[in-house]
Amino acid sequence: MLRQPMLRILTASLLCAAGMAAPVQAALAEERGLSDYVKGRHAAAKGELSRAAGLFEATLGYAPADDYVLQTTYELAIASGDEGLALGTARRLAASSPYDSGIGMLLVADAVKRGKWDMAGEYLERLGDSGVGSFAIPVVEAWILVGRGEGEKARARHLDDPPAPFAESYRREQAAHI
Repeated sequence: MLRQPMLRILTASLLCAAGMAAPVQAALAEERGLSDYVKGRHAAAKGELSRAAGLFEATLGYAPADDYVLQTTYELAIASGDEGLALGTARRLAASSPYDSGIGMLLVADAVKRGKWDMAGEYLERLGDSGVGSFAIPVVEAWILVGRGEGEKARARHLDDPPAPFAESYRREQAAHI
């Protein structure tokens, strides 16, 4: 007889514990995310950029919709030279926020590097004529044409567009390479 009540108590205790497991796991995950965030801020302040980028990447796993964490992860990835993380966060930023010319140029450069000429052209179109795009677009367009095997068209297009005054020497140098 004594076994029956003890079994019921044990069963009830296990059920209660199982019901509390999900909130406890969520709290632990939140704590880990905050811990990684604080460690990442500290590492960045100490100039440990690679470590900071990794910790912010981990934080992003706990807070994937946090724009500040995403932007900071991108910036730390760029500063630390983590190309894979920079590209991954740049793609997410480009899809979720107004287009930034630095992000755009990174995506263009990656597409050119991989020989994805159409993708590079699409990213380039999104740049517009502000920021880096104001002087880089004609040059990058010309190199995309070269990549597609249209060198003559690239030379004609590159040399026909009047450059911005501050970009004249840069465009002249690129025209010689094309």
